[in-house]
Formats: sequence, structure tokens, C-alpha cells
Amino acid sequence: MRWTCVLALWAVMVVGAGAWGAGGATPLAGGALQDGNVIEIRSLLVLGRVGSSGRSPVYTDAVEHAVVTGTWEPPSEGDEVVGPGGGAQSWRRIEAGEDGGFRDRALAGGWGLAMVESDRERVMLLEARGHRFVYVNGEARVGDVYDLGNTVVAVRVRAGMNTLLFKGGRGGLRARLVAPPGQAFFEGRDLTLPDAIRGEVEDLWAGVQVMNASEGWREGLVVRARVGGAVAQTPVAAIVPLGSFKAPVRIPGAGIAAAISGADGAERVAVQLELVDAGGAVLDARTVELRVRGASDKHVRTFVSGIDGSVQYYGVTPPPAGAGSDGDGARAMILTLHGASVEGSGQAAAYGQKEWAWIVAPTNRRPYGFDWEDWGRMDAMEVLDLASSRFGTDPARTYLTGHSMGGHGTWILGAQMAPRFAAIAPSAGWRDFWSYAARAEATPEDDVGRVLWRAANVSRTLLMEPNYAGLGVYVLHGDADDNVPVEQARFMRERLGAFHANFAYYERAGAGHWWGNQCVDWPALMEFLARNRREELGRDRSIDFVTVDPGISATSGWATIDGQAVAREASRVRVRDARPGGGIEVTTENVTRLTLAVPTREAGGEGGAGTRVVVDGQSLEWTGDRDEGVLWLALVGEAWRIATPFDPDWKGPARGGAFKEAFAHRVLLVVGTRGTPEENAWALAKARYDAETFWYRGNGAMRIVTDEMLLAALDGGGEAAGGIADPDRSVVLYGHRAMNAAWDRLLAGCPIVVEGGRVAVGGREVAGGDLACLFLRPRPGSGVASVGVVAGTGAAGLRLAEQLPYFVSGAHYPDWTIIDSSMLMDSGGGRAGVVGCGFFAEDWSVGSDTAWREAR
Repeated sequence: MRWTCVLALWAVMVVGAGAWGAGGATPLAGGALQDGNVIEIRSLLVLGRVGSSGRSPVYTDAVEHAVVTGTWEPPSEGDEVVGPGGGAQSWRRIEAGEDGGFRDRALAGGWGLAMVESDRERVMLLEARGHRFVYVNGEARVGDVYDLGNTVVAVRVRAGMNTLLFKGGRGGLRARLVAPPGQAFFEGRDLTLPDAIRGEVEDLWAGVQVMNASEGWREGLVVRARVGGAVAQTPVAAIVPLGSFKAPVRIPGAGIAAAISGADGAERVAVQLELVDAGGAVLDARTVELRVRGASDKHVRTFVSGIDGSVQYYGVTPPPAGAGSDGDGARAMILTLHGASVEGSGQAAAYGQKEWAWIVAPTNRRPYGFDWEDWGRMDAMEVLDLASSRFGTDPARTYLTGHSMGGHGTWILGAQMAPRFAAIAPSAGWRDFWSYAARAEATPEDDVGRVLWRAANVSRTLLMEPNYAGLGVYVLHGDADDNVPVEQARFMRERLGAFHANFAYYERAGAGHWWGNQCVDWPALMEFLARNRREELGRDRSIDFVTVDPGISATSGWATIDGQAVAREASRVRVRDARPGGGIEVTTENVTRLTLAVPTREAGGEGGAGTRVVVDGQSLEWTGDRDEGVLWLALVGEAWRIATPFDPDWKGPARGGAFKEAFAHRVLLVVGTRGTPEENAWALAKARYDAETFWYRGNGAMRIVTDEMLLAALDGGGEAAGGIADPDRSVVLYGHRAMNAAWDRLLAGCPIVVEGGRVAVGGREVAGGDLACLFLRPRPGSGVASVGVVAGTGAAGLRLAEQLPYFVSGAHYPDWTIIDSSMLMDSGGGRAGVVGCGFFAEDWSVGSDTAWREAR
């Protein structure tokens, strides 16, 4: 099908929510209509950076402030925009290079604007790369900041003028509009595929992106996977208008096994995929090929993630073929973390095979992903659990290593998850974001600043430094590293030298950042790992453990920190077991609730019956006759008491905040449909944008439903338990109380209410139409799931919520945050725009851990 229309390419500034596509700017030459179906963007107006951003929950931008507040006016070339600090930038024209792309300093954090005029309405595909995001006729759509070339979004091109406003990334941009091949089809630029393993017959999982290039919801789709005579059918979740979904696709293992056995020496197996609608019609068909590998070859395995239901993979370097059983029984596990831009499969392949160990490389969700924090951390630990179970490895010989960004992951996961490892070995690693960016830190003096600072403590590795004492640590770095300065390693050497009895340090003379596979598979590093073993659980006589967030890491040995006096301050527990003959001594810092799964000791009685327990100098007599030796301790006022099992509805290791925690447990994004048409359009666009962003950053598959779909399922008229009605799925509600019909059902009794024109937190109320609000609560009926809220009090507040960077690693929000539009023009970096923020108390009430801006 050939589409013909009159199109011209323009470059202009765009105004306000009601003025997208309006304006009277002079058209610029350079737009090229190739054949009626492809438009290459060849000319732009660009504006240099007019704000600041980073790994922070707040940021500034004068252009975005105009978008949010509806004050845009079309510029002409040479017009100035004044930034938050008073400096000005001017709009100027640039042209694409011979390769069709743009390179300009303004596109490094600035803006690029183009307009397309169409004689009719249609859906087209925007293929763009190099930008952080783009406003298409005022709706935010995901960008491709890492220039990966995998990002395609379906957009509505209106009759008349259409605006594409690109937020610059790293200085480059390339963009074009193309006609879609149909209304629903496979998009093949971003596949997640397993290897087919000889001799295995289990079903496999692939991740395949399905596009909906129509302006209605697409439901009832099925992906049919065929290998020989074997067929598997996988339903596809409903896809929002102009959206996409990276669908998990089951591949029949019996068909794979038959194809391999029927083609001796086959290196690949073809899988036919068909996209089928509810009526049985085939909408698209593609063939993908899986590599065939032996079980002892380096290979890739996929799995369905419990975070969001997406298909992820990990790379494996197994012991060599013919290797005998390890002399110590089960083999060791080496979890290795890749650097930025590196695939997990490439990381695993960099290692030689070890007779004594399995080597497994998770993905961080993407080559850049989350810096092994947040969902990157979750991915690493999910893979560790799956691979350890599959390969039957020895938990006492589990090791962690990684290079560059993966070296940072080794430092941070090694501190947070120290009880899971026997030794860690960072190579060319940096300890935290602030030291890597060479930014000096100073604790803020204002209340709001201190709460936001504390929310980021989970990224401050040194707060958990004492946990390294129980690990072997090997530090490897090149002294000529021009990417991660060797001072990072030298700093940690000095820190470890002050207290650590089991660490080694090697600085490679003349070596840069990457000096071949040896900088991950260094013989001395491997020998160091192999000779370390972790104490068997329950046999350790003393425990010394620090956590910043029990929801991330709570347990070491037989001690679990269940509650904190101050959220996200370092909490520490030291336990000394002097039985038999003595008691159990416990000292704590910033701990309110503690569980001890007291092990049996020789001549000590089962569970420690009749044991004296001293907690922070207070002596308690514990009979040990309840719940098979589990001792619960609670701080009541200033006195410790022996308690009963803790209420699972309270904050604790299974669910404790902060806001980012809402995007886990197979999260559902719930679109509000009860607002005005404009509000409902915002809710759908924002949920779609969040799902796209998490797909791009985290290879994700967040499912989107409407509030009506969710309520129908909860009332028994929709999808059954295990689907959207499952109470253990987290949900994120988009829109304020009147916009989202699921609000009162899931947030009954919530101390925070967001409505048109106001936000109420406990007994305090803030008025205004430009307030954006983020918060989370426990989901009723679940001990693990949360209810997150992304809301605004008016058009400006909703728009302000669109770009809050909660999917950026290092940018942290507490349990609740209220921000107004002044953030975007704050000369101090944005923090003055935070109206209030805080952490809920342990029972999820609004306690004293709150901070408010002095004046609004």
C-alpha cells in the first residue's frame, strides 16, 4: 500500500498544551518526502541546555517549564530562552549531515524541534535515536539516549501541523517517520532469544515485541510458535493504543529437541512465529533462529522474570565437557557483572571454563540498564537464585565479580548482599555515583534536602562497608585506566586496610580500562575466590551486619533486621552467641524490630531454652519454647521486649518502600478513565510512556490496564487469579482520586489524598493546580505487593509528573513526594520545588519523618 499526501518539514518552537502544532514560524527547507511513506527529518531548530539534571530526583529546564505551565510561544531563529540561573541560549538552525544525522553541542541535553504538515490524519512509526525523549504533538514518547537503534514508536500524525520536540541526549539525533506495515505486527529489532541446548526438552521462552499501530486497544492477540510439528500458543496482554508490548513467547521444547536430533550437527533451529488475532487471522509471520549449543558449551538461557513478567536472559560458562565432579562436592557459583554497553552473554564468554565453578552473567536488564542498582540488583539476585537452583551449586562457595560498571555492582551488591557471597572481586570498579562523577557531597541543611539525601542512602556503598569484613575481597585495577580512575581502587584499599583481614590488591602497571579478558578472568583473582568459603548458616557464633533498607537486605546468618527507627539510615546489629554456658548478646543501632532464628547449640537445648538474652544492655529471659527457637524482639519506647510474630502489614523485609518499590511484583500500570477527556488522555499517555521507558531501560514488559479492567477482574468478571486480579501483583495508579476508579478500592483509609487543586497528607493540605505527587502504600490483602500513585492536581501538575526520573539509577524518592512547577526554574538545582516529602512510619501512618518547604 502506498500512502500519498502533501508533507512539508518545518522547524519551529511549539506552545502550551493547547498550542502543539500551532504557530506562525517561517518554514525551513530540508524536509524530504521520499515516496509518500517515509519522511526524513533533515533540518531542525536547536536550543542549548537551559537547565541541569543528573542522578537526582529533581532537575531544572526552562523549556520543560514552559511546556508544563502552558506558556510556550513559537520562536523564531535567534530567539532567546533564559534558564534557571539567568543564562540565556538562542534558537538556531542546523542541517543534517550527509549520513542523515545531526551532531551538535545543543543536542547534548538541549532541544531539537521539527514540524511535519500532513493533509490528513494517519498513524506512522517514528524511528529516532540519540534523544532522551520526544514530545509528539504534546505527548511524551520514549527516546533512545544510548543510540541503540532499537526504538520505534507508533504516533498519530494529525491533519495539519505536527510537532516533534526532541530532548537531546549525548549530542546526536537521527529521526524519520515511516508508514507501518499494518495495525498489529512484530517489531524485530529487539528480540530476547534463548539458546537451544542439546539433550534438553523443556519449553523455552523468548521475548518478542508486538506493535499496536492503531488508535484503539488491541486485545485477544496470540503468538503461535511452531517448530516442526510442535506448536505452542501464548496469549498477548492487551496493548494500549499506539503502544507496544514485549510479549513472552513460549517455544515448544519437544519440537526443538526433535529438530536437533533430526539434523545431526545443526548449528541453528528455525522457529516460525505467527501473530494471530481473536478471529484466527494471521496478522504477521516471522522466522527466528536459535543457536544450538551443548550443555557444556558457553550458552544463553532465558526465564520469565517475577519483577514484571518479561523474558530476560543470562549467559553461562559451564565447567568443561568431561570434567569430573568437584572434589568438594557441589561446584562453586561465580556471578559476574558486566560493564556499561556490554551484553551479559559477552561477559560470560570472556571467561575460560573452570572445572570447579559455573560462571553466570546476568544482564542488569540491559547493557546500560540500572548500574546494578534498583532493578539491576533485582535482576542479579533473581538470576543468582535461578542459576544456583538449576546447576545445584554450593551456597558456601558463591562469589561475585564484575568489571567497570560491573565493578561498581560488585562493590554495592557485595555490601548490600554480603551474606550471599563468600568473596567478591571488583575489577576497574567505582564505589558510588558521587565519587565516579567527582562530585563532592555535603549533607543538606534544610529538612527537605535531608529527607531526599536519606532516600539515596541505598546508593552510598560506604554506609554498608562493615559488611565486607565477612567476605574475601580481591581488588583489581589498571594504573593507566582513563575511564575509572585507579584512585577508586586505591581509596578502597586504604579503607579495607583499616579493618579487613582477608583482602588482596593488584594494580596492573600500564594497564588501561580494558586490557583483554584477563581483566575479568585474572588467574590470581580466580585462585583467591576458589580458596574462600562462607561459614555454614547457623554455625556462626558472631554476626555483624549493616543494612540501609531491610526491603533490600535484612538478614545475615540467623539475624534479621525487621524495622528501622529512621528509614534509610544505616541500621546495624551485632550478635554474639556464648552458649552453652553463656547467653546471647545483641547490640543494635537504628533498629526497632529484630528476629533471631536461634540455632541449637551443643548442650544448649533445642532453640536455646532458658537462654539469657541481653539487648543493648537490657537483660531478657527467653524460654525458647515458642515457634521452634525463633525469637522476636521489639523496641517499645526505650525498652526492648520479647514479642510475638510481627504484623506482615507493617513495613519490613517483604515490603517497606520507598516509591520505586511499587514497580515490581509483576506490576500493573492502571490508567484512570473517570476524569475529563484531557485527564484520561494524560493517564493513558503517561502509563504508556512509563511502560516504554522501562522497556527501553530494563527490557521490560509492564502490563497496562484501565481502572475498569482491574475492577472487573477484582469483582470476578474479568481475568482470573494469577492474572490482573492476583492480590500479590503491585499496581501503579495514574491520575488523582476523581480520575482513577480504582483509587477508593485500593487506597481506602490512605492518609494521602490527591484531588483537583489540592493534596492532603495527614492533617496538612497544600493547594495548587501544578502539584505532582508520587507515593506508595501496601496493597490490601497482600504481604508483598504495593500500590503506587503517579498523580497531579491539575493539567500543570500532571504534566510535571511526566518526566520525574524514577527509572534512573541513583535518583531516589522517599515514600511520598510532592513537587510543584517551580522546581524547573529553581536556580539551586530544583530542590526548592519540593513542597513536601517523607517516609511513612512502620505501620504506614504519617508519622514524624516528614519535611515541608517553609513557604509556598
